[in-house]
Amino acid sequence: MRYHVHCGTTSILHRDLDDLAHQLQDAIEHAGYVREPTITSQLLTRRLILSAYIESDDASAAMAIARSVLLSHLYEHGPEYRRVGIHHTDATPVS
Repeated sequence: MRYHVHCGTTSILHRDLDDLAHQLQDAIEHAGYVREPTITSQLLTRRLILSAYIESDDASAAMAIARSVLLSHLYEHGPEYRRVGIHHTDATPVS
């Protein structure tokens, strides 16, 4: 089944959050784990939001994939991001 997933991080103290969002989106697009990934930055809350389509057996597995993909690509940008976690995740079935 296909799910539309939103996954948001905890606050990130990075000077150029928009640039980080673009770098992550490029990396995730080329990795091929998820379909049509979009990463947006919320400057007020200092969070990144991943929106993507994921093929999975159920919603919880789709959310786990989104969390894993977002955090693993974020952690590749440096050890200072190891403290960033996931603030929220949701998945909606797509027909």
